[in-house]
Amino acid sequence: MGANFPRTYGIYQVKGGGRFTENKCSDLTYSYLVNSALYPTNIESNEIEINEPAITSLAAIYINNSIYPVIEINQNEIYDNTHQYLSPAAIYSRTSSNVSMVGNKIFGFKNGILGIYSRNTHIANNDINQCESIGIYFYSPPNDNSIQLHCL
Repeated sequence: MGANFPRTYGIYQVKGGGRFTENKCSDLTYSYLVNSALYPTNIESNEIEINEPAITSLAAIYINNSIYPVIEINQNEIYDNTHQYLSPAAIYSRTSSNVSMVGNKIFGFKNGILGIYSRNTHIANNDINQCESIGIYFYSPPNDNSIQLHCL
């Protein structure tokens, strides 16, 4: 059933920046995909809800290869009501730097927050509930001590 759905995006940003606040996103493959951002990006106070299967999306909010500007992901409500395996995380930062994830409410994903090969990351005061595997998983490059992780 999920394989028949098209890949859909709420915001698909490539080499840009911006402030995305108070939006409601429902049943999208990627609600926010930020790729190679060149300018500061703020994703704040949004409501994201997944009620039907997606085609193997990596996350509701996916930050990829954004290493220079500050990326802020703050005060969002992100719900996966299907508890599906094909959407592994609410927020995923991959090969990125200067990412801040603060005060988000996350419910029902396989993983709450994933960080892979990312650095200079701040993760604090997130409310993560009913994740199947891991609340926060972070893998940074060897000998990197740049993550700031604060759990409630």
